[in-house]
Amino acid sequence: MARKKNSRFKETLFRSQVIKEICDSSPLVTVALHRLLLAMLHRNYGPANEEEWGALWKNGTGCLDQAKLGTYIAHWRARFDLFDDKYPFYQCASMPVSITDSNGNKKPYFKSIANIVHELVTGNNATLFDHSLDIQPKSVSPSEAARLLVTFQAFGVGLGNIRMLKDLQLQKPER
Repeated sequence: MARKKNSRFKETLFRSQVIKEICDSSPLVTVALHRLLLAMLHRNYGPANEEEWGALWKNGTGCLDQAKLGTYIAHWRARFDLFDDKYPFYQCASMPVSITDSNGNKKPYFKSIANIVHELVTGNNATLFDHSLDIQPKSVSPSEAARLLVTFQAFGVGLGNIRMLKDLQLQKPER
């Protein structure tokens, strides 16, 4: 019987020869995680063609050079930290926590988690399968938040984000 487990990137890549499947309840998250892990493999091993992939995987045994991968992960460890002050994982540390409106009043600047989760309803979207409210946002664990950030970066459409960034440029951000 298959066992489900949350794994870190390092553990997932180091144990790739025994992992049968990487999945999430959201197909978007599953695809986004595959894309990120594949990018990490390309960054470290850079196989140019199918033959090099075969040699890399020792003709299907799945044994990667863990020393090389471990060095990469150790070097970029801070970039994989969701709460890093300077480079939070898949986030912008310079995003303000408040903005000043046209009247000089400070307003907290935050959005519901539903803004980055495609399956959740937000604003005036129809509530077909999700019945959460913007005023009562869903809470998520740090590991789920990391998966959702990877997914949003992979599949997020930019209309609202462009407007948000434009608004931030026009208003004085405060940290």
